[in-house]
Formats: sequence, C-alpha cells, structure tokens
Amino acid sequence: MDTFMEQTTDTEDPFDDAVKPPAGDGSAKEPSFMCMFNYAFPTLGQMGYTFHKIMAMQNRTHLFSVYYNTSGKARIIRWDRAVILVSESFQMNVPDSPLAEFFYRYSRVSREVAGHDTTIHAARPDEIAQAEAHFQDFEKERTIYQCPAQLEPIKDKKFSVDDYLAIEVPQNGEKPRTVIAKKLKLEIEDPLSRATRGYRVYDPADGRMGYLKDSWPVKSLAGHECEVLKDLRKHNVPHVPTLICGGPIERQSSICPSEVSEEWNKGCRKFDPRMHQRFLVREIGFHLAEPLEPTPQSQSRDLIARLKEALIAHRDAWKMDILHRDISDGNVLHYKHCDKPGDTATVTALLLDWDLAKRKGQEQKRRERTGTWFFHSINLLSTSMNPQCELDDLESFVWLVVYLFLRFLRRTTHGKNSGAYTKWLIDSIFDEATFNPVLRRWVGGDKKQLLVANLHGDIKILGKSTIEFSNNSAAGSCFTRLLAEINELKNARDEDDTYILGNHDRFIAFLDQVIASSDWPTNDVLVDQCPDGRALPHSSVNQSQSHKQQMYKSRELKLAQVSQSMRTSSGRGQMRSGEDADLDLDPRPAQRTRSS
Repeated sequence: MDTFMEQTTDTEDPFDDAVKPPAGDGSAKEPSFMCMFNYAFPTLGQMGYTFHKIMAMQNRTHLFSVYYNTSGKARIIRWDRAVILVSESFQMNVPDSPLAEFFYRYSRVSREVAGHDTTIHAARPDEIAQAEAHFQDFEKERTIYQCPAQLEPIKDKKFSVDDYLAIEVPQNGEKPRTVIAKKLKLEIEDPLSRATRGYRVYDPADGRMGYLKDSWPVKSLAGHECEVLKDLRKHNVPHVPTLICGGPIERQSSICPSEVSEEWNKGCRKFDPRMHQRFLVREIGFHLAEPLEPTPQSQSRDLIARLKEALIAHRDAWKMDILHRDISDGNVLHYKHCDKPGDTATVTALLLDWDLAKRKGQEQKRRERTGTWFFHSINLLSTSMNPQCELDDLESFVWLVVYLFLRFLRRTTHGKNSGAYTKWLIDSIFDEATFNPVLRRWVGGDKKQLLVANLHGDIKILGKSTIEFSNNSAAGSCFTRLLAEINELKNARDEDDTYILGNHDRFIAFLDQVIASSDWPTNDVLVDQCPDGRALPHSSVNQSQSHKQQMYKSRELKLAQVSQSMRTSSGRGQMRSGEDADLDLDPRPAQRTRSS
C-alpha cells in the first residue's frame, strides 16, 4: 500500500478550521484543532491505525493520505515518525480541486518524495546465495567469528528475492556500506517515536555476520550512540558492542516547518524533530535465558556470571563519566565468539543500547526519566524528582536479577508455578503505576518497596507465600541479600562503601562470591514460567504497559494544523513545491516520552 484514503459516511469533520490558534508553545489548555468529541474518535482512530500498520510493516520515511466525508469536504495529510501536517479543508467535487492536482503530482514524484526509504532495496541473487551460507552457519553455531569465514555460497537452492534486503549503512562520508538482511517477519511495536528495528545481517565487505540497528532518535541525539560506542572502545571498555560504521542518514528526518510559529497555524507549535540513523556492530546477542552451550553446567550460575560482566562494562563506562541509564533484560545479552570456524568458542556478556547514555555533569531535566519501567529504581518510580544517577542503575541490575529469577527459575510456592500466577506476580511487582495529578506524571514503586521491606513476601503481593527457589539455595540467598541491600540503602543517594550497592566494586565482589558458591545446582536449565510470552518488559519509561495501551486506544493524538499548506491563485489550488509541515502524533504527553 502506497497511500490511503479515509472516508466517513457523515458530514462531521474531525478537525476544526474555526478554532483559534494556540498561544505560546501550545502547552496551555485551549480549544483543540482536533475535535475532541465522540464522533471524531472513530475516524481519527482508523486513520492512526492505518498509518501505524503501513509504517510498521514497510520501510518508510513518511506517508501521505486523504480524508474526505459525504459533504465533499477533504483534507490532505502528511504523516512521519514524529509529526503530522493537516491541510485546511477544501471542496473536492468542484473544478480545479486541489485534490486532483495532489494526485497528479503524487503520481509523478520519485519514490523518495513519496516516502519510501531508498537506502533499502532488493538484494541480488548472488548476494543472497553468499549471505544464506552465513545465515545458516550462524543459526547452527550461533557464533561470531573474529576473522572472516570462508563459506561456500549456496547454489543448489532457489531463494525468493522478496525475503532479503540490501541495506545501505552510512560510512563517515564515504560510499555507504551495503549489508544483506532477511526481512523481518514481525512488525515493529511502535512506528512512532524511535521506531527501532534490528537485523541480523551478512556484511560482504569483510565476510562476517553482524547486527544492524535502525532507529529514529530525536534529531539532537542522532549519532549520539555511535559516538558513545567509539569512546567506549577507544578506552577498551569490555563487553560492549564493536562499532563497524554508521550514523545519521542524510535527507531522512521528520519535518519541522518554519511556518510553525505563524499565526494561522492552529495546532502544536513545539516539536521534537527526529532523524533516521543506522549503524552496524559486530556482535549479535541472545537473551540471557537462551542457552548458547549444548550442555551448560549451571544456567542459573551462568546468568549471574553474565550479569557480573555487564556490571564490569557499566563500571568502566562510569569511570569515563558515561552513565548507561537503561538497564534491562533486552539490553544485557550474551553472545558466543571465537577466531574462526572450528575453534573453541567463549560466551560473554554484552551491554548494548547506549542511546540514552549521558555523561557525568551533563544537564539532566529533573522531570526526566529514561529506560525501562520494569527495572527502574524505587527512587525513580516514586514522587521524588531526583535526577537519575549511578545508584539508580546499580539498583536496576538488582531488579533485573529479581525479574530473571522469578521468570526463569522454578519456585516452591505451594505449586504456584503456572504462567498465570507468574504473570500476576511479576506484574504486581514491576508493572504497578498510578498517575499523580499534582506532579503530572506516572509514579510507582510501592510494591517494590513492600517486597524489599518484607523479604518473606507480602500477602497482597505474593499470595501468602514465600519466594523460594527449588533446589537452588545459592539463587535464594543472592535474591534475598540483594533485596535487603536495597532496603538498607533506600535513603542513601551517595556512594557508601559499607553497602554492596554503594559502588560497582563491592557489587562485583559480591557477585564473585555468589558465582564461587558450591550451592549451585548442576545441569539446571532456565525454564520460562510464562511460556505464552506474557509479563514481558516494555520500553515505555513513564507509564505501565496497561496505561500505555489504554491511552493509545483512546487515540489521544496531539494533532496540529498548518492551515495554509494550500494557497490559491487565480481560483486554482496551488500546492507549494516541497511543502512539508508537522504535527506531533506521540500518543503520550511530552513529559512522558522515552527520549531525553
């Protein structure tokens, strides 16, 4: 689908051209250009849903659509990753209608102007044959080779070119580097905001596999993660991704029109434009619960060993005054690597997603909260307005341990190991959130506080049962001790050498003791207690998943209008060449966005 048209069977318009323009930056509560009435929500919701699906399934930079109703009134709408342009209403069933000129021009523009990402195209058959040999080897061995692997192309099998993509990666002003990827089978969860995609790719330039991250960060942060990764590698920080190349993509950004402050703009006047970026790293990580060794001695102990390695990476980055700020189960992975095929492979941790990292002393908004809600510290979830610091990240490591243990280790809780019970248990602790009307933001952490204050389980949270792990006393003692440390340190916000969580080195030394314990079971495996995939963490930083879904379903979209995107001359609608303007489509209020 290249574009779409939305028709309503009534004469009501979901937008109001007669509303007065907002004052200032549009933050005041004033009449909205978007009609906030019941009749408008189905139309706005359907258009938003169609836009969501197209942008999620296709490689697009922006999208055009047309809205019209039975009265013959129509509007032209331009959507992108951050903002929307809505034209003023015009009559479509008259001679010289602007709609006819729009479709005439649209039929003649290039794919780039129409909104297609021209840096992605179909791979050639010879590229596919060579790439598939590496894809199959990786699926079998799950190993990243430090040296180029000489694998024979697969020539005795026909591949569908529709299943493979050739993707261009920026390379410091030089000719883009082209990698081969398989098309994603699943659509991205949220095409708004960052709209992050990840691909396992084959890199023909050096004959190895790699990982490609594709996202739309706020324009001021485009290229930020690449610079952080370069600095980390320059200072030999271990267990972080190795950057090959990448950066912002030229001519691919959301639009912030100069006319946004004009008096006739009847919508939002303050935008956070986004820019497309793409970069390639060498390592491909797997979830910590996914075994990479055929016969692991103790997966639960290996899990703690990987977390310790990630903590070492976090410590060494903090020595460089870089704070990660997004510790989660999706950002602490492990991977297997060796020099070349046939060599003995080693499994190590990987701390990735440094896009939200900040340097020590860098200005941080007091209302700012970044990262993953599930793993926020009690301090960040509470009504406290303290800036995020290294102690918050250390506590996030503890909540990561708690989450992984509860989800993947069997418990002796009176037979309550069902997926439904585990989901309820995890949601009760990690997904609690209420909206504070005074602070105008989501707060939580009460259930976490109850848990650390009552290590044997609170009746309202744990169903009158204690948390004990089956035949795994080492995990149980680690679990209890770390929660006790949070309780003792909850009021201390400065480094304190008397507590495990007071600094990195004491935390790492404690994990060393835990790993060296003889109480770990042998030949144990991690088993997902939520096999249906429930109780998964989400990346929304200032609200729980249930609240996020409710707000998106209600279609609380902040729409703004640039009402003179169509100008008339001699009775004929004239579309200004190259005219683009924006509306904010983030269903969350600005203070609840994940981006800093």
